[in-house]
Amino acid sequence: MIRAALTGGIATGKSHVLAAFARLGVPTIDADTLAHGVIAAGTPGAAAVVSRFGASIRLADGSIDRRALGVIVFDDVSARRDLFESLIGTGIPHLGRGDAESWSKIYNAVAPQVSGVRRFGSASLDLAWVAAGRMDGFWEDDLDIWDTAAGVLLVKEAGGFVTDYRGGDRSFERREYVAGSGYIHSKLQKLVAGAVR
Repeated sequence: MIRAALTGGIATGKSHVLAAFARLGVPTIDADTLAHGVIAAGTPGAAAVVSRFGASIRLADGSIDRRALGVIVFDDVSARRDLFESLIGTGIPHLGRGDAESWSKIYNAVAPQVSGVRRFGSASLDLAWVAAGRMDGFWEDDLDIWDTAAGVLLVKEAGGFVTDYRGGDRSFERREYVAGSGYIHSKLQKLVAGAVR
């Protein structure tokens, strides 16, 4: 039996690969459809989210109010507020992509100040994890808009912040991203900006 997992941003070809598998008779699962269905109104997933975070995040139609959920996640008293206890995500330059020298400067500024630095290999996943509170911050550059647009939206809808390295709102244009909660973002952004001066 063939088993495969696909990930990627908008226009990366996932739908074409899934269609090719279907033509070959390989069973496939559309993870995007599943993710939306898991927390749809009336499902056990939605009930679990409401049970954990309270009825105030349920909209009149029974669906989850993502903005309210984000406020709770980022404003939770257990949310990390200091860099020394934070888990930060990043991408690492490879195969000619990215600026290894600049990345090293940033890493050397950030790593001694935080609890850990992780690389998962997908900027969209890293940003989603920041939005969900699984990671406290993220930085990376040399990313295309299709790698980041959905994740940037998730972070912002969850109450977090995303800027370029200078702290401005030109991330897509400059292809630089610093993301985090209100407590962590400004501290991380200052470290990143200081390292690339």
